[in-house]
This record gives sequence, C-alpha cells and structure tokens, in this order.
Amino acid sequence: MKKIFFLIFAYCAFSTSVAHCGSAEELNNAVFYSNRGVSKAQARNYEGAIADYEKAISFNPNDAGVYYNRGIAKAKMNDYKGAIVDYTKAISINPNDADAYSARGAVKNGLGDDAGAMEDWNKAISVDPNSGEAYYNRGRIKFMLHDQKGALQDLEIAKNIFWAQKSQSRYEQTVKVINMYSAR
Repeated sequence: MKKIFFLIFAYCAFSTSVAHCGSAEELNNAVFYSNRGVSKAQARNYEGAIADYEKAISFNPNDAGVYYNRGIAKAKMNDYKGAIVDYTKAISINPNDADAYSARGAVKNGLGDDAGAMEDWNKAISVDPNSGEAYYNRGRIKFMLHDQKGALQDLEIAKNIFWAQKSQSRYEQTVKVINMYSAR
C-alpha cells in the first residue's frame, strides 16, 4: 500500500499537467483521505477505509491506486463483486498495474471463475514478469485443473522470484506447495 501511495503522489507531484490531479487543494484532500484510508485498512477498519477512499476518489477520480486499495478493503469485507469493479477501474486507469490484475484474479478464482482468474494472472505476468504472486496463483490453479507440469513450472518461477525478492515467508510457503504437489 505504501508503494501505491508513493506512486500516486509522485505521479501527481511531477505531472506536467495539474488537470490529472485537480487543484492543489483537491490533491491535498485526495492524498489525506487516501493515506487515512490506508491507515484504517492496516488497522482492519475496512468500513472506515472504504469511506476514506470514496472521499479521496471524490477529489481525484483518476487515481488508480485508490481504486486498488478500495478493492482490497472490499475483498476483506467479502464484497467480492465490488472488489472486482474497483480492480477493473484501477486497470482501466493504469493498464500496467500487475498487482490489480493479480488481485482481481484472486477474487475471480474465489468466486469460481477459473478462466477469468487465469486470464488476469496471465496478464499480470505479461505486465510484470517478476510478479511472484501471479506465478504462484497461476500455478495453484493449473494444479487444480490437472496440469501438474505447468503448475510446478509456475511454482518454481514463483519460488525463485520470492527468493530474489528476499520474501522468506512466501518462498517457504511456495516450497511447501511444490513439495505437496510433487508428491501427488
């Protein structure tokens, strides 16, 4: 979430056109509500986070990061359709946001839309070949679809990405899944 805020701030602060972000006061308000929403989400106050994200959007409706963050909060509250709408809006604003594709894929997978999930994870990987989460999730769904070889290939890639990113817990979790799938 910190990455999203920084990208939003950097984009607006260094944009050659203030029209992308509105007036300085609107930008300040959008950033304030977005930051407060992130804080509330970190405190697991998802309703409060969603309310703040909505305020941020009212000041800057072109901020993909706020839609992405609101999608996360909605998913945490089991509003999966609302989360998909927000991830889709984030993608329409920033079609190169691998995290939004990956998150939308996870929600689609949870709703039983395996084809839609696979499509989103494929897109996330094409946008960011270092998206360990997308490879991990795609590997798990491939296994569920009885493609053990493809699943293990994706999981090996995810494992290597997590190792390179020094994400020890994700690396260890992926190794466990690889071992479990290899034993079958």
